[in-house]
Order: sequence, then C-alpha cells, then structure tokens
Amino acid sequence: MLENGPSSLYAPYFDIDWRPLKADLHDKVLLPILGDQYGRVLERGELRVRFDGGSFSLTYFDHVFPIAPGTYRYILELALENLAEFRKKIFMRNFRAF
Repeated sequence: MLENGPSSLYAPYFDIDWRPLKADLHDKVLLPILGDQYGRVLERGELRVRFDGGSFSLTYFDHVFPIAPGTYRYILELALENLAEFRKKIFMRNFRAF
C-alpha cells in the first residue's frame, strides 16, 4: 500500500480516500507518526532516505517506509546534484591549495 498507493493489489481492501479535496494529497497516504512538526523533524535530520536490497526507503527512528519505485528518479536527481556540488567544493579547495 505505501509503496504502490492505489496501484497496490491490496488497495481495495482499505478504506482510503485517494481523491481528497486537496489536490496535493491525491493518491497519497498520510501517516501521523512524526513526533514534531515536519520542518523541525527534517531540520534535525530525523528523516533519512536509505537504499538497501535494491529499493529505497524512508526511515524515521525505528519506522521504515517503502518509497514508490516511480519516484526513484527524483531521489537520484537530488543525489547527483549534491554530488556535483560536493565535487565542485573539493575541486575549489584543492585548486586553492596550489
């Protein structure tokens, strides 16, 4: 359910409103598990993306949530951007050393 949303084989067995009034929430499941406001949890680094066993997941302390395979592209794009910035900083630091 969490990984594939309404496309899950098990979706019909749950009473989930896949089309709520707020369009941003279409095809999403909200889980009230955070111990604080989202922004604060994010700033403290309590949400982590992991890659293990061929798939991505989001962890929050002991909770592990699968990430939809269709969104892996966005994760990888962000990782590539971060890697490019990191490489640029390393290059500039090494360049200044000469």
